[in-house]
Amino acid sequence: MAKSTPEEIKGKTESIRGALKADPQIARYVGDSLPAQVVKVYEELTGKKLSELTHEPHVARHAHARSHGLVLA
Repeated sequence: MAKSTPEEIKGKTESIRGALKADPQIARYVGDSLPAQVVKVYEELTGKKLSELTHEPHVARHAHARSHGLVLA
């Protein structure tokens, strides 16, 4: 993933989702915030921004917080 271009990552997001959903131990953790999680992993691995993957990063951030029982202001 670290050697992929942003366009390649965008194209791989759904296949990543499918692979994660296929694993019964982690399938329940795969939700609407997956694109934001992919962005975070990409940025941590490469140090480069991939914000164009999520059109509304604040929506993904709030969805992620809700999934952990948190409420953001």
